[in-house]
Amino acid sequence: YVLGTDYLPTIVNLVIDNDRMHSTFSGNSSRAQVEENVRMLGTQVIVQLLSVYMALLYGLLWLFLFIYPKMWSEVYHQDARTGSLNYLSFGVGLLLGANVGGQVNDRIYARLRRRNAGVGRPEFRVPGMVVGTFLAPAGLLLWGWSGEAALHWAVPNLGSFVFALGIYICSTCVSVYTIDTFGRRNLLLTTFPLMAACLLFTGFSFFIDQGQDSKARLGCVTTGLYLFMAVYSPGEGPVPFTYSAEAFPLHIRDIGMSSSTAICWGFNFIIAFTWPSLVTAFGNTGAFCWYAAWNLFGWVFCYFMLPETKGLTLEELDSVFAVRNRDHAGYYAKKLPWYANRLMGRDVEPFPPL
Repeated sequence: YVLGTDYLPTIVNLVIDNDRMHSTFSGNSSRAQVEENVRMLGTQVIVQLLSVYMALLYGLLWLFLFIYPKMWSEVYHQDARTGSLNYLSFGVGLLLGANVGGQVNDRIYARLRRRNAGVGRPEFRVPGMVVGTFLAPAGLLLWGWSGEAALHWAVPNLGSFVFALGIYICSTCVSVYTIDTFGRRNLLLTTFPLMAACLLFTGFSFFIDQGQDSKARLGCVTTGLYLFMAVYSPGEGPVPFTYSAEAFPLHIRDIGMSSSTAICWGFNFIIAFTWPSLVTAFGNTGAFCWYAAWNLFGWVFCYFMLPETKGLTLEELDSVFAVRNRDHAGYYAKKLPWYANRLMGRDVEPFPPL
């Protein structure tokens, strides 16, 4: 909240102008920097609504995947091997959403930009949500209704396909809008400590005595996880994918992006695979605190190593990534005393750009 989120350096001010937000340079104090970040997550209705909406989508997705195998085993009486084939419909929906949905979203953006005298705005990424917002509940309704009525197995698979397609389209539109509005580095530096706080809250909720109130612990744990997803959805969730697509040179961008995606999902598998052992070894509180610590490490890594790429052309991105990691980290290490002086309310000169 306090340390600036600049690269050249630029300190983000959120300016409300009836119909848009934009970024301007400011040399405000640390107090103003705190107020800016608090205002972004605490007072901007669009950020709150999109965060809650994405948390709702992720929550529905988790519940869907949790109930999904039960339908095939209990309603359709399929064994594990046969039932696992039904995941193909869900995967095809995600694949189609990633390819077709992204291209349609880009075409809508390009068309609206031409109408706006060639000037693009983050809001032009939002119209695609109209399609996804209709598809997600329609697919979920079709899946649940057909499964309850025990219709032919192809019908709930169709619902699963439509639900996955709608989820991906909505998440893509929300993610790109948020990233284009607030910047990559700014979102990560803001959401990493908040995710750590949510995980700590969830972990320490297990100390609540179930004998006094059996629902108190469940409510606190559920609240912590829901808040985590609300913070995760506009920050750590979409930003790495967008950043990976920008970080690699054009001649290896396809290999770099595919490698980044594979690494991301590989670690997702590792987390899911090791979680039971981690809970056994550390307990529920220790396991959540373990990952809270990793979120704090992520904040430190982003502060020292991550440049901002918002609104930059391909040529400008080449110059940004031409800066060595050692130089980037050294620059922000030298800037720490400058931040300390600002925290103490001292008047400081603008720090020279990198």
